[in-house]
Amino acid sequence: MRLTALLHRRKATRGALHLRLSVVSALGTLPLVLLVLMAPASASAEVQFGTLSNFDVFNDTGEETHGFEIELEGISSADISYTFGAPYQFRYGTPKLIDFPGGVYVRYESPYDAGTKTFAQGTPVAPSPITPTLGHECWTGGSSGYSSSGCEHFGLGLIKNPTKTVYRWLVADPAKPGGLMDAGTKVGVPAPKWSVIPPSPAQPVPVVRAVVDAPEPAPQASWGEAVWVKVYVTESPVPAQLNHLLTDDPAVPQEAAQTETEWVLLQQEKGVANAAAALASEKPLKAGEESVTRRYELYEYTGSYDAETHEALPAINDNTPGPGELGEYVGAQMAAANNEGGQPAPTVKRLSAKTGPAAGGTTVKITGTGFTGASAVRFGSTDATSFTVNSATSITAVSPAGTAGIVDVSVITPNGASGSFINDRFNYGTPTITGVSPNAGAKAGGTSVTVSGSGFAPGVGGTIVKFGTKLGGSVECSSTTTCTVVAPAATKAATVDVTAKAGGKTSAKTAADHYTYS
Repeated sequence: MRLTALLHRRKATRGALHLRLSVVSALGTLPLVLLVLMAPASASAEVQFGTLSNFDVFNDTGEETHGFEIELEGISSADISYTFGAPYQFRYGTPKLIDFPGGVYVRYESPYDAGTKTFAQGTPVAPSPITPTLGHECWTGGSSGYSSSGCEHFGLGLIKNPTKTVYRWLVADPAKPGGLMDAGTKVGVPAPKWSVIPPSPAQPVPVVRAVVDAPEPAPQASWGEAVWVKVYVTESPVPAQLNHLLTDDPAVPQEAAQTETEWVLLQQEKGVANAAAALASEKPLKAGEESVTRRYELYEYTGSYDAETHEALPAINDNTPGPGELGEYVGAQMAAANNEGGQPAPTVKRLSAKTGPAAGGTTVKITGTGFTGASAVRFGSTDATSFTVNSATSITAVSPAGTAGIVDVSVITPNGASGSFINDRFNYGTPTITGVSPNAGAKAGGTSVTVSGSGFAPGVGGTIVKFGTKLGGSVECSSTTTCTVVAPAATKAATVDVTAKAGGKTSAKTAADHYTYS
């Protein structure tokens, strides 16, 4: 079986992002849609076709922005087929494609005049309330009010699905003239990842599986925001069409009898792989049915949080909103998968070793299905050092070198690539701290500190640094060996251990990590 996955995301107008489908050209015009991702899911075809397409995004950061960044993990710049750029992207032109280990940044940015110390272009703050667009209005040819609208139009095409997509507005970095930094606002809601569980003696028909991940934690938070999710599902003998994946369309399930999951509270702990961080919905595909469609409704969680860790503390349980815990409707995602025949893609069910050093060299036995003819085994986006196909259900692989953090182990065959699930995750290394400079500062905090060591995870939110029990601020890891962090305030003069957490593991306390408050 091969699936074509289709997704429309509709977000409430108070949110930051309004995205629109473009199937045929750079100026698609399907109405009432805020995001569409059309692609064979990563678990279903070796060669995939997809698009983040073209979208309008509003600046609700509270300050003028000077660029926009799309972070795509699990692919490289070679997997990007086109970008929306000059001459149509008026302010920022054609974006830069910046590869990094495990992914690529698509970065739109304003030119900078070093003489006047000013950016040539900027996106003003969007007026409130935000008025939804048709998804292709935020450029000079799309709307007469573009210059003052506070929104921009971006987009790109892909020949391979990313494992993760993050959007960021970019603002001026006060510490680096001409530099840009993340505005810190969150854009978008998670999208389902589709795969097929092949038939077995216990389950004679294929099962279509969709997984939604919980929102990721902010850089200085141990837990991400919690969100209530309700899921509806339906099947149809007719293939799903993108222009029918709209709120209130009869093709979209939303009746009480079509409820698949009444309520579930999703929340992700930083660096920890657990079932609570993802919602997996499964449904056997009945004979004669050609498509499965799901509607995900998202609502705010307005209950209590732990004051230090930000872990949600529902009064009843994760499947029952208590009094005052079900907040406003955030939006809905409509997603469908069409059956196009073929052989099932491989699946990874278990790893014999789930952790290993960053230097690589760990022997891992992979258990699953559909491994015959495997052409590659990957740890994240890096090929295994070596691998041997023992049988259709077993592969032995040696982990390549990697940076501290969690990656998905995938198997690629002529029938596709295995999907991304909790059971396939491999954790690289434990971070270590060998030096802290300066190693002392005022109780008021605010000292910029360079932390040296190994096993740090570069990227926003990749590494958590603590001074004793207090979270450090503005953590930036330029490599796996160096991070800069702002020391938090202390309640009294004392010497504390500075620790780093990456990939769910925390550095051991040693004399080399001491920091003294005075």
